[in-house]
Formats: sequence, C-alpha cells, structure tokens
Amino acid sequence: MSTKIAQKDSTEQELKEELKEIKSWKSKEPKNGRLREIAKHFASTQQWDQALDALQLISNEKERNLLIADIIEGYLLPAKEIPQAKKFAKYLTPMIEIEPLIWIRIALADKDAEQAQKIAEHLTSPFSRNFAFLHIMETYLANKEKNKVNELSKLIVDNIRTVYDNKTRSYMLREFALNLFMPNNEKERAKEMAMLIPDETIKAQVLNKITSSK
Repeated sequence: MSTKIAQKDSTEQELKEELKEIKSWKSKEPKNGRLREIAKHFASTQQWDQALDALQLISNEKERNLLIADIIEGYLLPAKEIPQAKKFAKYLTPMIEIEPLIWIRIALADKDAEQAQKIAEHLTSPFSRNFAFLHIMETYLANKEKNKVNELSKLIVDNIRTVYDNKTRSYMLREFALNLFMPNNEKERAKEMAMLIPDETIKAQVLNKITSSK
C-alpha cells in the first residue's frame, strides 16, 4: 500500500513540475493536448487550483471552453462543488450557447431553477432553449411546483412554435410528452403536448402510447 502511495505522490509531483515547465515555455505552440490531460488529472483528484492553472494555459478558446464544461459537468457538479463550479465558469469565454448552458447546469445544481430559467429564456437558439427548458422542467416537476410548471409549459409551447419545420416540431413535442411528462405521472400535460403535434402519424402514435399506459 505504501508503495502505491509513494508512486501516486511521485506522479503528482512530476505533473506539477511539468506544469511549471509549460508555464515558462516560450514556444508559440502551447501543448494544448497535454495541458488538457494534466487539467483532467488534477480535476479527478479534486486539486481544483492545479486544474485551473493548467486549463488557463490552453490557447485554443474552443478547446478551453469545452474542457471547462467537461470539468464542471464531470467532476465539480457530481462532487457538489458549486462555488468551485462558479469559479471555473468565470473562465469561459463567450461562445454561442456553451457559456449560458453551463451556467444553467450550475444554477440547477445549486437548486436555483428560477435563475436557470432566466438564463434559458435569453438563449438565441430554440433548440438550446428546448434542451434547457426540459432540464428545468424536471426540477419543477420533482419539487411539485405547480405554478412554475404551468408557466414553463407555456414557454415551452411558445418556443416550439418558433420552429417552422413540422417534423422537427413534432419530435420536440413528442420528447416532452413521452420522455418528460409521462415518466413524471403528468398524463394530462402529456396529452396537451401530444395534441399540438402537427404530424398526424406521430400524433396518433404518441396519443396511443399515452392512452394505453397504465
């Protein structure tokens, strides 16, 4: 056992030394791939400051944002490290949809669904709004917040109506009916969503599943 601990300590020290070397490295082509590995290693051992040091050195903005998102989703939120998640999220650079979606996930983990909804309402893509609304609705349903469920249901319908393709709109409504409301014993709400499906074949299939369920 002591040998394994010594090996682990040795690896940790080597990575810290490597990180120091990269920090002082003068090349114009930073080792983004290696930095990603180092950041994830430190995140896996909950050495948040070291992980943050590593990811800040990544020069590619998109890669850096995706890594921050991975660390928040994969390590910080499961560990209920909400203050740390907020700290990491501050290093996100504005990119279409990525940054607000991460803040939505943090707000939900922090049991602040109202804040998550405020952010979601300002997303530019109806598909991103749809994704966010689905997760927020799960929280409202779990907490049995009837007024919030009613309010968000209206927003969901209004959002889906902005999608002009009938097939896509039909699939989005089916998702809410069968994969959100039915598992939460909201049969009437599921029917309401199903009745709005423009594709008659999909509508019939969804209604049949709803009515045949126990």
